[in-house]
Amino acid sequence: MKVGLQLFTLIDIMKTEGGLKKALRHASDAGYDGVEFAGFYGLSTDEIVDELKENGLVTAGIHLGWDNMSWDNLEKNPDDVIGTAKKLGAASVTVASYGGKDLEDWVNFGKKLDKYGKLFRENGIIFGYHNHRHEVKKLDGKYIIDIIMENCDPENVVWELDPRHIVVAGEDPVKFAEKYSGRLPILHMRDIEKITGPDSADDTAVGSGIVDIAGVVNKSGSHDWLIVEEGSCPDILKHIEKSAKYIRDTFIK
Repeated sequence: MKVGLQLFTLIDIMKTEGGLKKALRHASDAGYDGVEFAGFYGLSTDEIVDELKENGLVTAGIHLGWDNMSWDNLEKNPDDVIGTAKKLGAASVTVASYGGKDLEDWVNFGKKLDKYGKLFRENGIIFGYHNHRHEVKKLDGKYIIDIIMENCDPENVVWELDPRHIVVAGEDPVKFAEKYSGRLPILHMRDIEKITGPDSADDTAVGSGIVDIAGVVNKSGSHDWLIVEEGSCPDILKHIEKSAKYIRDTFIK
């Protein structure tokens, strides 16, 4: 099991000149094994490979939604998306979010995930879906995440469970972790200090907030990666270091 950093955590840094290079250095300095990309910020794949090597990092994953790694491009040119992922040595590729219009739309989306997940599996890459809050709302009496997962072969599609969003939505992430145990090789480690309103919360370092991180990890089976994500804050570099230390001290013996 390894510790990764979702680079969207450092979005304010990545938006600056040379920002992705800076973000990779910060991830390395904070003790991470790898990173999960959310955009490439002007760097070519060759440049990213070089930066990863220089910083002793690997590609834990890539979120679809940026640059050539988009859902639209996946549908138009899956070989291009898979080729980029392979060149970067990605352990996983994950659809960051989707907004279905109705039950039929979510069912069809699940079937599409399964189709592309099979292609990624055949290329040795884990393929999955990452939740926000709306996927743990109910549609026709059933959780949307259940609708998605029921229409995918577990061998083709995993769930990158994000407990922060589940808590903010008013649900228990441990319940979902236990239900999908064994289908959650990649978890997002995201914690909150407090809920500030409907669909909003203040993030904090992993292990220092109100999300039952230990319950999620312990009930969800074995993991390849635990990937930290946090909303930007003035102390973000201290937070990512604290989060990495908490995960290593708590879960990696």
